[in-house]
Amino acid sequence: MKTLMKKTVCLLVILLLLAAMPALAAERTVTVSGSATVYLEADTAHLYLGVRIKRDSLTQAQSECAEKIAAVLAALEKAGVGLKDAATSDYSVYSGMDYVSEGVEKQYYQVNHILNITVRDISDLGGLIDVCIRAGANAVDNIAFTAQDLDGAHDQALKNAVEDGRHKAEILSAAAGLRLGALISINNSEGQNYVSNSRSYKAYGMEMAADEAAATVIQSGSVSVSAAVTLVFALEEP
Repeated sequence: MKTLMKKTVCLLVILLLLAAMPALAAERTVTVSGSATVYLEADTAHLYLGVRIKRDSLTQAQSECAEKIAAVLAALEKAGVGLKDAATSDYSVYSGMDYVSEGVEKQYYQVNHILNITVRDISDLGGLIDVCIRAGANAVDNIAFTAQDLDGAHDQALKNAVEDGRHKAEILSAAAGLRLGALISINNSEGQNYVSNSRSYKAYGMEMAADEAAATVIQSGSVSVSAAVTLVFALEEP
């Protein structure tokens, strides 16, 4: 009787294992990551430019800074850059001490007013910088290039990232002697990742006449847009 019961239990266990095998096989998956980058020609720039004034008197520094910024804004408008495209990105006032001689220091005040200028026609960006400098700007901090069709480029980068992930999954499944099955899940693991092509154009403390400097030339280059995804595929018997 006991022997019969043991045989029956063993048979039930074998039957349960055989019934579970298809389910276990269906649960086999492969997880891969895919990534891609799309490059665009830059067509827009953010120019960080303005005025830094250092004087013994705070009132004098503020007054001179305000006059020069007003002149720069007028020059920008005359050059075709609307005032809506010139916003203050930094305005700061601070004081410090200058070393005059041994044991002698003199207090100074500095006023900084930097604009973020959106330049929608970058064909003569260098010329626009020259116009601002001649109008009184004495600080050019940075230039960040971008492109107007970043959303379209990101859509293409996502498609390419999915293709990259699927290609990796096909290689892995073939190497394992299995067939790539249906896509189970997809996750945009990185989201939009706009990488602007920046140019550092540092200039500070310039006091120059219109004919004292050569024309400025700025190279824009390209802008890259990246995307990354995580894909989970089912694995099937060949």
